[in-house]
Amino acid sequence: MKSNHKATTNKPTTTKVLKVTGMSYGGRGVARDGGKVYFVRDGLPGDTVRAAITKEKKSFGEGYVTAITQPSALRSPSPCRFSKDCGGCQWLEAPLELQEAWKKDFIITALRKADISCHSLDDFFSSPKSNHYRNRSQFKLSLRGKKLTIGFFKEKSRDIVSVDTCFIVDKSINQALRIIKQLEYPESIVIESGSLEIQHSLDNQIIINLTVSKFVESKNTSTFIETLQKALPIALVSFNHSQSEPSFIYDKQNEFQYKSAPGQFQQINIAGNHKLRDIVKELVSEINPGFILDLFCGSGNLCLQLAENNRELLGVELSESAIALADENAKINHVDRIEFVSKDSLTFLKNYKLPDKKSLVICDPPRAGLLDTAQLLQELKPHAIIYISCDPNTFARDAKVFVDGGYVMKRVYGFDFFPHTYHVETCGLFELS
Repeated sequence: MKSNHKATTNKPTTTKVLKVTGMSYGGRGVARDGGKVYFVRDGLPGDTVRAAITKEKKSFGEGYVTAITQPSALRSPSPCRFSKDCGGCQWLEAPLELQEAWKKDFIITALRKADISCHSLDDFFSSPKSNHYRNRSQFKLSLRGKKLTIGFFKEKSRDIVSVDTCFIVDKSINQALRIIKQLEYPESIVIESGSLEIQHSLDNQIIINLTVSKFVESKNTSTFIETLQKALPIALVSFNHSQSEPSFIYDKQNEFQYKSAPGQFQQINIAGNHKLRDIVKELVSEINPGFILDLFCGSGNLCLQLAENNRELLGVELSESAIALADENAKINHVDRIEFVSKDSLTFLKNYKLPDKKSLVICDPPRAGLLDTAQLLQELKPHAIIYISCDPNTFARDAKVFVDGGYVMKRVYGFDFFPHTYHVETCGLFELS
């Protein structure tokens, strides 16, 4: 059986035949040989594979599959014809129930390694949709001499895999992508390397953001955008995350509306994000704080719905454009007892004291986690902390700081926002003991 291996930047040092027995965070299969653990890209538990080894250390090795000599009984044909080259999805050939089992184990294992007791999750929430769930996707492109190449990077590569459809993005985005590929472009347009983010709005219009680095050759990008506008139902367009572009309503839940703008970060799985908001609101209702501090608040994704019972809220976010949207979201939803501040969370906490009332801190940082902010946060001593993370290892690392500072992990949940990939969202509640 031919391999499913993608491009790699490391040259193989040797080849081994390995039996894959487990799965690791990062989507690599786990095999053992000669007392050493090997992490093998593109291997599924049950596979016997021939692997090119790219790294050899005393206790572990790394590599990628060059051939599957005996496929696992878990494998089924990939529903995507680009999956052998594209670097986006790791698990299209694995059943969803096993994907979710692996993700649960990633969270539990990370917590145990951090010396935090966790035998099981309080709950794990599947994605309501297992395919076509992304409402936004960023495509890599190059355009020269009328020839457009658009798609995704190969794994560990800057080479673009040209695609005309994606199994996990919204069907309206796939339709727009096919039209973009079929268009004829003036020869005067040159985009050596760029990114085109495509998002669909609630009213099924298209929002795009074209990003081109100033360090690469580009000519007549405005003509490229005009060509797209003539062919697609584009509601909004932005170039290099222009701050002047108007906002649009990208989501509604209960009585709340949420605005975004081209190029602005938001959760890509709308239905999954609704469940996360519901869980956060349930936890807040149980704690019933008088004050909430929302760190890394973005445009108010989590905190807008929490301004009730005469509760005061403060949102902190580094991005000025996100704070502008947060203010706009508070205004259109008639949320008065909330304030937003544009500042780095670490800098903000260094000179901050909580008000004299029962306080809760919500934090939803980027993949790197809280880092030094975790120590400052536990020293602040709020009554409770709700921590949302997209990396179980950084979640566990920061959770250990909370626990060592006197907090108890009361709840931990998993959310599958990203079916067919190894990514998993974690939400934990920590209360001061």
